[in-house]
Amino acid sequence: MPAQRRILPVLILLACAATPPVMAAKVEIIPDVVYGHKDGMALTFDVLRPKTGANGAAVLFMVSGGWVSRYSPPEQMAERFKNLLDKGFTVIPVRHGSSPKYVIPEIVADVRRAVRFIRHHAARWSVDPNRLGVYGGSAGGHLSLVLGTSSDNGDPGATEDFMKGSDRVASVVAFFPPVDLRPLARGPNPPPREGGQPQQFPALNFDKEKAADYSPIVHVSPDDPPTLLIHGDKDPLVPVSNSHIIHEAFQQNKVRSKVIIIEGAVHGFRGEDAKRANDAMVSWFEQTLLPGSSSTTASARPTFTKDVAPILNDRCVVCHRPGDIAPMPLQTYEQVRPWASAIKEVVLLRRMPPWFADPRHGQFRNDRRLSQAQVDTLIAWASAGAPRGDAKDLPPPPKFPDGWTNDRPPDLVVEMPVEVKVPATGVLDMQNYYVKVPFTEEKFVEAVELRPGNRAVVHHSIVNIVTLPDDTTAEQRVSGKKLGRTGWKLIGQAPGKGFERHHEGTAKRIVPGSYFEFNMHYTPTGKREETDRTVLGLWFARGPVQHEVMTTSAAQELYLNDKKITRRELPNIPANAPNWAIAGKMNVKDDITVYSLSPHMHFRGKDMKFTVTHPDGREQVILNVPNYHYQWQLNYEFETPVKVPGGSVITVLAHFDNSRNNPRNPAPDEEVIWGQQSWNEMFIPWMEYSVDKLARSKAAQKDLPATPELP
Repeated sequence: MPAQRRILPVLILLACAATPPVMAAKVEIIPDVVYGHKDGMALTFDVLRPKTGANGAAVLFMVSGGWVSRYSPPEQMAERFKNLLDKGFTVIPVRHGSSPKYVIPEIVADVRRAVRFIRHHAARWSVDPNRLGVYGGSAGGHLSLVLGTSSDNGDPGATEDFMKGSDRVASVVAFFPPVDLRPLARGPNPPPREGGQPQQFPALNFDKEKAADYSPIVHVSPDDPPTLLIHGDKDPLVPVSNSHIIHEAFQQNKVRSKVIIIEGAVHGFRGEDAKRANDAMVSWFEQTLLPGSSSTTASARPTFTKDVAPILNDRCVVCHRPGDIAPMPLQTYEQVRPWASAIKEVVLLRRMPPWFADPRHGQFRNDRRLSQAQVDTLIAWASAGAPRGDAKDLPPPPKFPDGWTNDRPPDLVVEMPVEVKVPATGVLDMQNYYVKVPFTEEKFVEAVELRPGNRAVVHHSIVNIVTLPDDTTAEQRVSGKKLGRTGWKLIGQAPGKGFERHHEGTAKRIVPGSYFEFNMHYTPTGKREETDRTVLGLWFARGPVQHEVMTTSAAQELYLNDKKITRRELPNIPANAPNWAIAGKMNVKDDITVYSLSPHMHFRGKDMKFTVTHPDGREQVILNVPNYHYQWQLNYEFETPVKVPGGSVITVLAHFDNSRNNPRNPAPDEEVIWGQQSWNEMFIPWMEYSVDKLARSKAAQKDLPATPELP
C-alpha cells in the first residue's frame, strides 16, 4: 500500500484505563467550562490546576483521536496528566465538535475558538495567556500543529470580544501527527469502500480544495512557536516521514524544533515508550514555557541596551522617529522607557508592528511581524521594570539620511510647486499639482519615496507620471485642479507605506516631457489652518534594468453575485450590511511577474483576498488580508516575485462591513456611496507587475548614471 494511503487507516488514541483519583485532592478541578455552542450543544473544556505550586503556564490537551472527541471524567484526566500537574502546569483538556457529525474545517474552528477563549479569560485561572502550550497525539497532534502554524490576531469585527483576540500558542508538542491532508481529503460525499463499507474517518469528508488550509506542512513560517515532534519508526498508520518533513520545514524557517524517533514504536505509545514520550513532553514545556526559558525570555533579565534596542532598531524606528508617521520616537532609552507598559500591551496583542497578511499565503520581504522570541523579550523587559543595561551593549542606531527611509540620500528631490494652505475645517476635494520632469532623457528609478510635509493634514497622496496639454499655464498647474491626461502611477503614500525599493533588475520609468502629478488628499484638523509641501525622493537605477515595473488595479472587471457589471452599475453598499461582497477580475493575457499587492478600501473595508486561477484550473491564494485596517494601508512585497502564466485569471474578493459591528463605521444606518472621501468607499486592489515578454533588450540594459542630466 502506498505511504500516502497508509497514513490514516485508524487514528484512534487509546483510552486511558480508569485509575483511582489520587490526584484529585491535589488539584482544583473546574469542569465543563463552556467556550461556545454548536447545533444546540455546548463546546467545553476542563481546567485542572495545581492547588499549590502553580507556575502560571498552561498546557492545552487536544482530546481527539481520529478527530473524535470523547468525554472522560476530569478526575481521570487529572491522573493522566499527573506529570504536568506535579510540575506546576495547569492542564486544560479541550473537547471539540466530534466526527462523524463534523469535519476538519469545523473541528479546527472549534479548537481555535477555544484558544481565543482561554487567552481572553486566562486570568480566571491565574494563567499567563502568553505561556500556553498545546499537545496531542495523532489527530490531536495534527490539531496542535494547526494551532502552532496557523494562528492569527483575531477578527476585530467579531461580535464576541474574545474572538477579536489572538489564538497564538507559545509551544507545541505533537505525537505521531499527520501533517499533510491534501492527499487525504475526499470531498463531502465520497464513494463507499470496497464491499460497500463507509469510508473511515469521516472528518476527512470535506472539500479537497480546502485541504491545504488545514495542512500544517503548508503553513510553516519563521514566527511559529517551538515545536517538539515524537514518532515511532514502526508506525504503520501515520508514517514517521510526517514528522521528518515538517521538522525539516521548521529548520528551514529557523523555528526551534526537535524530533524524537522512538525505535520500534508503533502508533500509540505504550509502556516505556509512553513514559519516554511523556517525560520529553514535560521537559519541552518546562524549557519553552517557564520564566527564563529561551521561548519566554531572550536572556535571564533583558535590558534595553542589549536586548530591546536591537529589536526596536530592526522593526520599529523606521516609523518611530522624528517627522515620520508614529506619534512618538523610540530611538533612545529616555524616549522608550515611558512607553514600556504600552509596548508590552501592543506586542502582546500583536497590534504592533502593523501587519495583516494571513501567514498561510505568501512570504513577504517587508513582513513586519515580531518573532515570538522578540515578543517575549519585550514583555519580559517591561515586566522586569524596563532596565537600561550597560551602555557598551547599545548597538549603533540605523541611519536615515536627511530623514529619508533609504540608506542613502535621494539622487533627486522634487518638491510640490506650491505650499498648500489647508483650512481648519471643511471637506476638501482631491487636489492636484504639477511639476515638469526636469531631465531630457528617459530614466528609471530603482527606489522612490513620497514624504508628506505635514502628516497632520495629509491623509494620503499619490504621484503619477502624466502628460499635460501644451497650452497649460503655470497658474493652472498650481490651481489644484485635475489636468493630467494619460500616464501611470509612480508611488502611493498612506499610513504604513510611502517608500518602495524595487527588486534588482527592475525599476519604474520616467519619461522627459511629462509631469509629476502630486495627487493630494487633505483632511483639516478641526483646530487651525495648516500648510503642506510634500516632497518626492528619487533614486535612479545604478545597474541594468531588465523589466519595467507597472502599477494597475487587479479589478479590471467587476462582479456582484457572480454577475459581471460595469462601474456605472455598481450599487451603493446597503445600510447595516455586515458582509457585503464584491469581486474584481483580471484576465492575464501574457506571462507576468507580480512584485507586490496593496489593498485599498475605506472605513467599511473588512477583508481582501487575491487568488490566481492557473490555466490548468489550479487555484493559488497569493495574498489574503482577513482583517483589513483602513488606518494601515500596507504594500505587501513578495520575497520572491510571483510568476503568473498567460491564460490565468486573478480574482480579488473583498467584503465590506457597514454594520454596527464595525467600530470604525461612522454611519451604519446609511447607504455608502463610492467616492474619494473616507466616509465613501473604494475598492482598489493595487498590483505592481511586469510583462515577461517585454524584457528590455541587452542594448538598452546599460548602466544608468546615478544623476540625470538636467536641462
